[in-house]
Amino acid sequence: MLRVARQYVMRQVTAEDVVQDTWVAVLRNVDRFEGRSTFTTWLLRILVNTARTRRNRERRTVPWPATPADAELWDVALRTDPAGTADPERRALSGEAWGVIDRALQALPGRQRTVVVLREVHGWSAEEVRAALGVSAGNQRVLLHRGRERLRDLLASHVHPGPAHLAAGT
Repeated sequence: MLRVARQYVMRQVTAEDVVQDTWVAVLRNVDRFEGRSTFTTWLLRILVNTARTRRNRERRTVPWPATPADAELWDVALRTDPAGTADPERRALSGEAWGVIDRALQALPGRQRTVVVLREVHGWSAEEVRAALGVSAGNQRVLLHRGRERLRDLLASHVHPGPAHLAAGT
């Protein structure tokens, strides 16, 4: 079941959730099994439907940070005060990371930047952002989604250097 679920979803942990959700659905609906197919076929149909639903839901969201490199850059910048650390290397790295993130944030369109900063930097909930900006829940999600995508694109050249950088061995 895990192997089948993994064909529909991107992450292993999501596939595990799909399998668990499938078993819950089977237990809740076993009395509806009519025997028109084998139990295995019925079970796998529930699994595939659950996996497709989860895949479609995941496509509508963009996780942040999306890659380990994004997470590292974001973590260094947000969790370290450049002026507050005694380690000069860490202070320099944090200052550089903040500079990169700040330039990328400044390049975002205004409302996207506001939503991303409130959610990611200040840790506001979606409901708090929605209330503060006077936008619908759907609009807040769209602004956050587009802002994260754009931010990821802007940070990509810094976090994931191109082939020329790799060929130079730096």
